[in-house]
Amino acid sequence: MVSVLILIAGKTQSGLSKTIITFAGSINFSKVLLDVMLGLLLFASALHFDYHKLKEQRWPVVLLSTLGVIISTIVFGALFYLVALLLHINIPLIDCFIFGALISLTDPIAVGAILKSLKILSKLNTIISGESLFNDAVELVLFVTLLAIADQSGTTLTIGDIAQLFAQEVLGGIGIRLIAGYLGYRMIRSIKDFQTILLISVALVMAISVIVHQIQASIPL
Repeated sequence: MVSVLILIAGKTQSGLSKTIITFAGSINFSKVLLDVMLGLLLFASALHFDYHKLKEQRWPVVLLSTLGVIISTIVFGALFYLVALLLHINIPLIDCFIFGALISLTDPIAVGAILKSLKILSKLNTIISGESLFNDAVELVLFVTLLAIADQSGTTLTIGDIAQLFAQEVLGGIGIRLIAGYLGYRMIRSIKDFQTILLISVALVMAISVIVHQIQASIPL
């Protein structure tokens, strides 16, 4: 409906059309999506997660979100490289592995939506959903490491650099969420009104996203 109204405005009033175009162009969609919407979407997805079931399947989830991501990166990168050779396209192998790292990261929002429409075992549902929530850390370090290797600027990446990145992006993001989540939990425990609990939960998610963005940690984690 909004799109139709914008089209009508564009045909009838050129001034309004220019105002809409200017306003839309001033919005950094990627920033809004990653820094605002993503936190709320992931919160909505994780809210329906059964912690006890996840604890029972912790080892398959850990293996898939770590070793599984690495194997997926290698397999997809190698296949992409072979296809490029068959098509006589010259792409460096390291660039193919970067592509493999990019597409090996599963989207928990999409995974959750697909699983809702499928009738699969509860155990398998938990493993797939859990992997999609926890694979960000490994994928992040893998992607940045491969990108640094492919960088031709002459800069070298040390183990210390990787450890610092992991601490900032992964441990920093998780640490802030644990502290803020516990504070929110303490507040919610003393309240009986459902609407207030809901508002505190949503406000907590948005506040955490802002804080994590300021220290440049991982918002999805």
